[in-house]
Formats: sequence, structure tokens, C-alpha cells
Amino acid sequence: MLPFCMVSSIHTRSSQISDLKSKISGLQQDQSDNRDEEDVVDVCLGDFNAVEEHIIRARASIEQGATFLSVPDWVYSWKDCLHACCADPHCTLAVVQEDLRQSDDSLSCYLFNCTYRNKNVCSFFTYP
Repeated sequence: MLPFCMVSSIHTRSSQISDLKSKISGLQQDQSDNRDEEDVVDVCLGDFNAVEEHIIRARASIEQGATFLSVPDWVYSWKDCLHACCADPHCTLAVVQEDLRQSDDSLSCYLFNCTYRNKNVCSFFTYP
């Protein structure tokens, strides 16, 4: 059982159709723009939507067909967590957990595949 008591944000990957549309749009824009290297945007981070103050119902989600993938141990920031999810082709959800009781920047990252039979099966609840 995973401790999700202090989750600060949940990042879900956009749908595959939405991803494809944004990539096509991005390619069209790249062809028309000549950007400097310093203006390059991190494509991985753009594929996610942040939802703060939500906790995944891990057991219920897994019972509905979601898959828990991993807990990357080299994560030092929320961006690292999203990059870990981008590196896994099955990852559709990155849960960033921050322990607000710790004085340091303590965080954990949990990766899930929330897609089962082409449906998003993960469920969440909010906390104040």
C-alpha cells in the first residue's frame, strides 16, 4: 500500500489524440519558426496537466484495471517525476508526493498506467 497522505499534485498525460494533435501543431509551428536554442520548450512537461490537492485511490484504481508501474529513486523535483513518466511508454499518471512536515525538499514519485481497455480508470479524491 502506498502512502498518499501528502500529495501536492498529480500530473496526467494528455490523451493520445490530443498528443498527436499537439505534435502536428508543434511540427507546423517549428517549420514556420526559427527559434534560438534557449527558446526550446520541454515537450515532455507540456504533455501533462497538473491537478493539485488530489490523492489517487490506488487500490480502487488498480481494481478497475490501472497498473502501478514504479517508484523512481532518482527523482529530486516534480520535473524529474514527469520525465520518469515520459521515459516509460506505459505511464499515463505521475503522482508527486511532498512531505510538508519535512524541512527539506522531500518528495516521492509514483508512476501509474491509468488506461485500461482505452478508458481512464484511475479515481481520485480531494483533500483540503
